[in-house]
Amino acid sequence: PKTPKGNAPFFVTTEGGLFAEMRMQQAYISSTFSGVMIALSFAFVSLMVFVANLIVGLLAFLCICGVVCCTLGLMVVQGWKLGLVEAICATIVVGFSVDYIVHFALAYVGASPRDRNGRLTHALVEVGISVFSGALTTMGASIFLLFTTVQFYFKFGLFMLSTIFFSLMTANLAFTALLAQFGPEGDYADVAKLIAKCTGGKVTVGRASEVEASENLAAATS
Repeated sequence: PKTPKGNAPFFVTTEGGLFAEMRMQQAYISSTFSGVMIALSFAFVSLMVFVANLIVGLLAFLCICGVVCCTLGLMVVQGWKLGLVEAICATIVVGFSVDYIVHFALAYVGASPRDRNGRLTHALVEVGISVFSGALTTMGASIFLLFTTVQFYFKFGLFMLSTIFFSLMTANLAFTALLAQFGPEGDYADVAKLIAKCTGGKVTVGRASEVEASENLAAATS
């Protein structure tokens, strides 16, 4: 708008760089939100491809979203303001959340028994100890960062510790409970069969191994 008559042109500034800080905060918020959404989108697509079962993939994705919400909620409870460290942690949290859940998901769909209880028992026996051991070593390594005086290391250590803890608890408690209640039996909700039914043809979707699929998921969402 034009300057009123009798007033000289003017501009507003601050000595403490308030406007620059506001602009930086807006950039942190937008980039963090877009990063989390992109990572979750990649995780969803990857789950559908590697797990190759619609129900198991959706249940796993729901649990991953729960881990992300718990971790971000803990950051808020700790009183962290959104800055560079928090933006990085929020962006990579999805990649750390998929590991243990996808191990159980792949073990479930790849189990020899075709009934729900047999599949779930196979998944718990087959990868349960490996998941727990991997989480224990990662949390043990993260604890040492909590004793540092550098804020970046302290925050990243707490972030790693909380993410792995929430992921482990969700994989062993929430995800297995959902599989026990809603897990598919036989070839029900198999992605290849659903595609073949819709297209009228025969589609073969090979499931990757547990290690390969979890590595691909982590790389795609990190």
